[in-house]
Amino acid sequence: MLSSGLWYLADGAALLTFAVLGWQYLSSKRSALPLPPGPKPLPIVGNIFDVPKSFAWVHYQRWTAKYGDVISLTVLGKVIVVLNSVAAIQDLVLTARANVFASRPHIKAVEMTNMHDQTVFLAPYGRKWRDRRRIIDKYFRPAAIQAYQPVLQDRVTLAMKRLAQDPARFRKHIRECTNAVVLSTVYGYDVKDGGDLFVGLAEEVAALVKYAVLPGSTIVNTLPFLGSLPTWALGPAFHRLIQRGKYVSYESIHAPFRWTKDSIRNGTARQSLARESLEELAEGDEEGELVLREAFGAIFGAASDTTVAAISAFILAMTLFPDVQARAHGELDTVVGRDRLPAFSDRPNLPYIDALVHELLRWSPVVPQGVPHVADEDVVWKGYRIPKGAMVIGNAWAILHDPASYAQPEIFRPERFLSPDGRFVADPSVDYYFGFGVRRCPGRHLLDTVLWLFIVTVLAEFKIAGGEASPDISAEDIPFAFMGEGVTTHPLPFECSILPRDARALQVIEAA
Repeated sequence: MLSSGLWYLADGAALLTFAVLGWQYLSSKRSALPLPPGPKPLPIVGNIFDVPKSFAWVHYQRWTAKYGDVISLTVLGKVIVVLNSVAAIQDLVLTARANVFASRPHIKAVEMTNMHDQTVFLAPYGRKWRDRRRIIDKYFRPAAIQAYQPVLQDRVTLAMKRLAQDPARFRKHIRECTNAVVLSTVYGYDVKDGGDLFVGLAEEVAALVKYAVLPGSTIVNTLPFLGSLPTWALGPAFHRLIQRGKYVSYESIHAPFRWTKDSIRNGTARQSLARESLEELAEGDEEGELVLREAFGAIFGAASDTTVAAISAFILAMTLFPDVQARAHGELDTVVGRDRLPAFSDRPNLPYIDALVHELLRWSPVVPQGVPHVADEDVVWKGYRIPKGAMVIGNAWAILHDPASYAQPEIFRPERFLSPDGRFVADPSVDYYFGFGVRRCPGRHLLDTVLWLFIVTVLAEFKIAGGEASPDISAEDIPFAFMGEGVTTHPLPFECSILPRDARALQVIEAA
């Protein structure tokens, strides 16, 4: 909270700010071309009272009936453009140069915690970003991930054993498994039971990102000029937040990488992407090593939270749609049998499971309105202007819940992605789950691999059901069964039971 003295300072500064914004507002009224349609803004403050406080992605989708699939708002002089359809994204991006929307908005709290330097996903477009993205694309392509399938299988099998022993703590097992998979693959590191330093760093960074990137979450995001003051002047709580944010954003990037380097030095390093990349690096290439640190740190920080959210959404879907689970059990029993766990080699013969994973991405986008882009120059599109500096949001939720493309979109129906003869048919629109343009999520192949393996293993050996205290959820309620704020969204707490299907399943789990 601000001290009382600072409020007086803020009030005076705010008058100057509103004067400047008023000039911007009047200047914008003189522009020859209008912004895309949207709620009518008030003078100076714009649509500050129209921006949804929660479930923005759902509200933006519903606004399409009134304003069309491209919507604009202004908030204190800043323009926000929301793209609610595949056609809008493709048309707008193709109208402009390829990289016009490749950057990220300038967010003051992100800058003050150095997350734009440490986190590739929030970094502005430029050489630094391209160098790190090139590394990520190289080491997280499908062929590279395939080499780590035995590691992933071991970690998921361990999670199944823990799930069988203590099903009530399934959320804990999901999080432990996800963190173990990412840390093992990227750094060759085994997660410690009972509180792990690296896991703690990753979870703090995920919480910090959710908080820091929201436009009104801190006073400096609302009034960026206050960020030029010493952090202590904005109150002790804000000061502690920024100082802790700097520490965890730095350590989450550098600490696991240092651990891998130390392991290589003392001869104990296991196979990992970090070790592989260091072995290919020329000795003494400090700049190259920094690029590697930040590239792998970005994946470590982002992959854990999003994968946990996706797996949790799968558990929720199985409690709500038991017929889907029954059909998946039938396919697995026919193809895999009941005497072993599924393996990656089974995937080509399990089209319904592939369709189920695809439907999960469509039904529950983990980053429902994407990570915002920013226009690096003025763009004229269909008689409208997208001004330089505008925040551009690709609303994945609206795309993947468009009833014109997906009948009854709130219903979980893997059959959408099966051909009449039962083959899995991928839908290109589902790729918008991972964003759009050159900033599309580079960890998508790792997520697909981990998600498929976890889902197929759970379905082979367990039955998921709603708990006794679970409320009935109608199709209309489903969009609101998830957290409604932040960048990533997890299911709200729900009751369920996850038990071995029978004694044979328990024997297979124990013997694995």
